[in-house]
Amino acid sequence: MNILLYTVAAVLTLVLPLRAWLEERRDPLRTAFLALGLNLSLAYLAFAVHLVTALPTLREASTVATAFIPLTLYRFISRFFRGPRENDRRVLTVLQVATPLLVLLFLVGEATVFANARRASLGAVTLFLWVAIGVSLSVVRIGRAHRSTRDAVERIRLRYLLVLMGGALFFSALEAYARAWVAFPLAGFSGPMTHADVLQGAVPPVGVLFTAVLFYVLHQILVLSRLLDLHEIFARVFTIAICGLPLVFFEGFTIWARGAPSLNPLHGTFVIFVSTTFFLVLYDPLRRRVERETSERFNRRGHILELTLQEMERGISKAIHFEGLCNAVLHPLQSSGRISYAAIYAWDDKKRHFQRVSWRGTPSVAPLDPVAMDPVLEDTGLHTWVRAELDRPRTRRATSPESTLHRRSLMEALGADALFLLQSGRITTGWLVLSDEPGSDGFSKEEMVRLRRTADRMAVVIENIQGFERMKEHHRLAALGTMSAGLAHEIRNPLAGIRGATQVLQTCEDPAEAREFTRIIVSEVDRLNTVVSQFLDYARPYEIPAEPVDVNRVIRQVLDLVRRQDLPDALVLETALAPDLPPLPGDAARLGQVVMNLVQNAVQAVAGIGHVKVHSRRHHLSSGGGTRGEGLGFDGDIDIVEIVVEDDGPGISHEDRDKLFVPFFTTRPGGTGLGLCISRRIARAHGGDIEVWSQPGRGSRFSIQLPLGTFKLPPTKTAG
Repeated sequence: MNILLYTVAAVLTLVLPLRAWLEERRDPLRTAFLALGLNLSLAYLAFAVHLVTALPTLREASTVATAFIPLTLYRFISRFFRGPRENDRRVLTVLQVATPLLVLLFLVGEATVFANARRASLGAVTLFLWVAIGVSLSVVRIGRAHRSTRDAVERIRLRYLLVLMGGALFFSALEAYARAWVAFPLAGFSGPMTHADVLQGAVPPVGVLFTAVLFYVLHQILVLSRLLDLHEIFARVFTIAICGLPLVFFEGFTIWARGAPSLNPLHGTFVIFVSTTFFLVLYDPLRRRVERETSERFNRRGHILELTLQEMERGISKAIHFEGLCNAVLHPLQSSGRISYAAIYAWDDKKRHFQRVSWRGTPSVAPLDPVAMDPVLEDTGLHTWVRAELDRPRTRRATSPESTLHRRSLMEALGADALFLLQSGRITTGWLVLSDEPGSDGFSKEEMVRLRRTADRMAVVIENIQGFERMKEHHRLAALGTMSAGLAHEIRNPLAGIRGATQVLQTCEDPAEAREFTRIIVSEVDRLNTVVSQFLDYARPYEIPAEPVDVNRVIRQVLDLVRRQDLPDALVLETALAPDLPPLPGDAARLGQVVMNLVQNAVQAVAGIGHVKVHSRRHHLSSGGGTRGEGLGFDGDIDIVEIVVEDDGPGISHEDRDKLFVPFFTTRPGGTGLGLCISRRIARAHGGDIEVWSQPGRGSRFSIQLPLGTFKLPPTKTAG
């Protein structure tokens, strides 16, 4: 295991710096990082081979390579902080002069004076002390930068480096001390790797693990210039370490109880099997709990964004119009404190450009608005733009420099750190523009994946909304066609009567007959006036005053007017009005018009023989408990006043019931087909609605539902 750890560390410390250097060979910082990686890789590789072969020459080679670590490390650290200062140059000069001299003295001493030393020689001890002091200089240099910086993100990054570098220095020094002065007990151990354990010493290679993690963190900072991935890395490492403790405890307790590892291979295998099974049983629930805790502590910002995205997706799934979608997306993002500015751009097909339709927060620059389409924007191969990624050499090589520069300039003009294309197929319908909070290092890879998934859901919802809007437009045009045909029919019939009467009058010589045809003309003109007046009454928006209305009084006034008509004796008009109904805000005259229309329809439906009943009541209605109340426009439960007009007439067929509120649809000769449409518009202008229940042969019931309480009338009324 020790040999494997040193080998993996040697490969890691070589591959990561080499990969970074190949991306930008002219960068002095990446060159210094490569030199440090080569130095550490040689030291670890030589020591790994030494553990296998036990050759003193390889041990000395590893020691010599280790001696140069302070020099390469300090050179990298000084360039990491934007170039060496005067004090850094003095330290580098001392390291450059002293390191080769000490290495030379060490090699001479090992070849002559300390050739047969059984433990660490004085030269080796001196060289390791030099390494410890030299690495400590780098730790002090990072500590000074940590104290002087005012950038919160930079302080966290340097704190990570201090912890990792301090851990690597401490445990490596402890390993070297134990290797030189502490005898490693081997009683009860046997196997081909025993000599590797002896050469390693009493302390396991914990410093190698710290160094490997340190190099990965340096690579992340250097190549990606990010911090959030570091939070995620530490959260996962911490989670794995905590979850691995039960396995360590169980196996350690077994070895301690036996006093030594099992000498019987079968017993040892059984112990490993039991401990592993025990570990797997505990791992899953323990991992979930630890992941939740560490995610909140190590990556709180990422945890907040994850919760925000979950809230967004719930809101997106309920959006039925574009404004609702914008609110469902932008409000949670801006309220989370994770996003300083968020905006949605949509394609305007008439004006042929992208328009900023909704936004939250304050952008760092005055955002570009509108934005014309160009070939770069039409290229949908890159679905997500990240400003930091566009500066990376790999991105510049993958795309043309002109295209990358154009995207970078556009994102700066939009005030965006990330831009997500909202696409329907290969057509870009809009953008989601996000700007991270000031001082942040950007979005992590996992956050970008989650944001991309949310943007894809937005694109699907936008496509559904556009399809729904097209369907509404189609239905509107169809309804307009029906209304036009009905209006033409209602106007054509009186015009035909007027034309015929006028033609007769031209040749009529009988005064009595002329008066009759004149009466027909006046009647048809009145009918035309009624149709046009009702149509205008249906089309114009209603101005509903919020005055207190006594519903029972309105019903009594309407019924008094109906009873004054010449009603058949076989028609029974009943009332059942609930006492003490509270007043509701509205227009008494308009509500009386609705009740009158419904009562007259009921009287005509029973054809003079039957019962018509009008009753009122107050009751509780749940808008979330079913389909009833959905048209009232309320969230939560409400109290309503209900006016019900029912009759025991022949009822309404299912086909006709679906057309009751379609303009100009009527089953009554001489009717205009606008009465019920106007009645529903008046009810909805009061914040209510009309429901219909009817079955052939069992009568009909029309229910006017009007909300009570502090209902605020909308300033703009619907037109249908």
